[in-house]
Amino acid sequence: MTRDTYPKQFAKRRDNELPEHYRWLPELYRSTSARLEKLEREADKQFPGWYDRMEQVRQMQQDQWPGWCWMPITEVTTVIAEHYAGHISPPPGALGDVLSPESLIAMGAGGDAARLAALGAWRHAGRHIINFHDSMTPDFERWPDRLPADLPERWPLLGYYMTFEASTGSAGQFVHLEWDAKERRIELRLMMDMHPVARLDHLMAQPLYLEGTSLTDALAQTWAAAGMRTYAMQGRDDILDVSPGSSFDQLIRSQAVHIRVWAAAADAAASTDVAKQDAAEILERTPAGETWPPKPTEARHPMFWLAAPQALVDRS
Repeated sequence: MTRDTYPKQFAKRRDNELPEHYRWLPELYRSTSARLEKLEREADKQFPGWYDRMEQVRQMQQDQWPGWCWMPITEVTTVIAEHYAGHISPPPGALGDVLSPESLIAMGAGGDAARLAALGAWRHAGRHIINFHDSMTPDFERWPDRLPADLPERWPLLGYYMTFEASTGSAGQFVHLEWDAKERRIELRLMMDMHPVARLDHLMAQPLYLEGTSLTDALAQTWAAAGMRTYAMQGRDDILDVSPGSSFDQLIRSQAVHIRVWAAAADAAASTDVAKQDAAEILERTPAGETWPPKPTEARHPMFWLAAPQALVDRS
């Protein structure tokens, strides 16, 4: 079977062939695929030919950055400025206090370049979707304050989309690694796709520097840099108060609880102790014939992987 016919394994007309407890799988695939298709359509409309243009630049310059990074956001920014100057999204409106919800949204928006970098990494890798087994959620929630700084050594593919069920059908996030050449820094990049309505400008970036003594420390460094950028956007020369007990410190500690879950999931995606299986095969339908980690491929349709502890798979 080719990837062109892969979606047929999850066609709605075949749902009645499945036991009730398996029907969520094709439903999740269809919902996630629809979200991703819409995001790609919007990107193609706003930036016609963007992916092919980025790939041309990447092929000429990819030896200038690590192999686990599709294209640094600074390079994507340069291509957008040179070829799509009239297509750039307007900047966020006036910002209030750096710790206000409005400023946090602006800090996390990521801009056109960050969104295209996430989409590009996902597309180049072969449009792969991952869903984690429910049994892994408690472990993600209990993840210690540990930064998975060794992710680049284990990173399985340039980018993937982590999906899960939601009241609107599905939600998720693009996951990839970013290289900041100026700072010589590696970042774990989560591009959140959580809004009920899938839209390119609804994607929200959550970067996490992969440096520091702990995940909380890394998040503090990440958001302190973002906060100072926000002050610069406002034309202010204030110094952000990051002292213990400050509003910033309280924000970081509350956010770290949530980010810890996503860091644990990224760690699991890169772990050999977590099995990744083609969802079509689990449904006893024709699989795509790919194994994890998949090789980059020009595939039109997403492939759906289910991730579960290897021990659980061995017992089943």
